[in-house]
Amino acid sequence: MKNWLRNKLRSFMYDEISIDGPRPKSNMVVSRISAHESDNINFSVSVARGGLIVSVSTYDTKSDRHHYVNHIIHDDEDTAKNIADIVSVELMKR
Repeated sequence: MKNWLRNKLRSFMYDEISIDGPRPKSNMVVSRISAHESDNINFSVSVARGGLIVSVSTYDTKSDRHHYVNHIIHDDEDTAKNIADIVSVELMKR
């Protein structure tokens, strides 16, 4: 299951693998991943020099507040594993 998710994220985030290695797609936004019916988790993945920036925003209906967290994934790290970890942590916070 974990390898399947890793492969799906890798194919979503990268264009075809070339001689130079995988090329990140220019800008990706995944929004409205719902953990519960009324709670939303929004992910935004941006390409930056030296890695990726993953922005996560959540809305708490009880306190009526938005929470924002930014994660930086360096080029030398496993992108799919790190994004899977970020998603897991955000879902566990709920």
